[in-house]
Amino acid sequence: MAGFPRCYVSDTEALPVEGESFSLPEEESHHLTRVLRVRPGQKVTLFDGLGKEWEATLTELPRHRPALAVIESETRHPEPPYHLHLAQAMPKGKSMDQLVRRVVELGLTDLTPLITERCEGLPGSPTEWKKRKQRWHTQAVEAAKQSGNPFLPNLHEPILLKEFLREKPTGVKGYAGMLEVPGQPIGKLFPITDKRMEAPNILWIIGPEGDFSPSEYEDLLAAGIIPVDFGPLVMRCETAALFALANTVSHLPFPPK
Repeated sequence: MAGFPRCYVSDTEALPVEGESFSLPEEESHHLTRVLRVRPGQKVTLFDGLGKEWEATLTELPRHRPALAVIESETRHPEPPYHLHLAQAMPKGKSMDQLVRRVVELGLTDLTPLITERCEGLPGSPTEWKKRKQRWHTQAVEAAKQSGNPFLPNLHEPILLKEFLREKPTGVKGYAGMLEVPGQPIGKLFPITDKRMEAPNILWIIGPEGDFSPSEYEDLLAAGIIPVDFGPLVMRCETAALFALANTVSHLPFPPK
């Protein structure tokens, strides 16, 4: 279904039903008519970010009302056979916006904003955080449309690094890029073989621009997080996150298309 224009339908709204007419969300209708310039009779793919997709044909595109489509088929995608979690120290500015888009393209399942001693992108007031979280959700939806990913990642609330490590569930293989502690070269973490990892549960922790503090290094190592060497060059924190994830996803057991 990835070849058709994609429209997001929230699971908090009425979901499409096969064989029935469906009124698209207002924002999606506007995008179809004003940006993509679609016409009645064209096919679209609706998705809920939880693995369901519907193929539909547009029937009406009224100027001041939501577009209507007839739902022709429904697909339920299986849950990813892996768990890939990024815990990212919040960078300053809008760097996180672009990071959210890229991690959706890479198939991330969970994203947790971390508050560390040296991070520069603190969540701010509850109102500011609510706006930022909504913006990130919008970025994730747009990336899912572009990439064809039927799943949106779980976006968790900001949390202090120490608390996050204390709540880390058992069975998770945790890694962190570390500048001050000798680590295993990232190229040797996942040996190149024809066999992909079976049901992996992987966590990457990426620090802020100013790196982790000495006490945070102690907390990471005490929690069993494996130090990883990203090479001789110092990366921006969002670059380091994508570098780590890209080196991981090629070994994940993606379901067949």
